[in-house]
Amino acid sequence: LGLRDREVNIEKGNRFRILCFGDSWTFGWGVDVENSWPRKLEQYFHEKGFKNIEVINCGQGGQYTTT
Repeated sequence: LGLRDREVNIEKGNRFRILCFGDSWTFGWGVDVENSWPRKLEQYFHEKGFKNIEVINCGQGGQYTTT
């Protein structure tokens, strides 16, 4: 799908999905993908016991809130 993070299976099964749209902050420009805030959000949910939540990073560098 052209996302920075891992590939996403179209069939979500019993998972809940959170889509994160945004600019280079969401994309995680300048940091490893593991340190992007969408990945940190997913890690937080998993640590709290919500293993069926998947956070998808749809950020694109160079974009603004208007796009």
